[in-house]
Amino acid sequence: MTFRDYLKAANELAKKDPRTLDMKVVASTDDEGNDFNEVHYKPAAGMLEDGGYFTTDAEDDQKNVVCIN
Repeated sequence: MTFRDYLKAANELAKKDPRTLDMKVVASTDDEGNDFNEVHYKPAAGMLEDGGYFTTDAEDDQKNVVCIN
């Protein structure tokens, strides 16, 4: 999913049910929804390398993902 798709879906949800704008945000820990954690941080652009290493200190042209938590 791209950040554009993510924002579009979030905006559509907010328009459909404005109450969601005041709800806390959670993220699932796996694709089966076995556990959930609150999202505590603002989205940040960064670079995700092979092996799962993420950094926000990368040069702008090296950033390839948006981290939502």
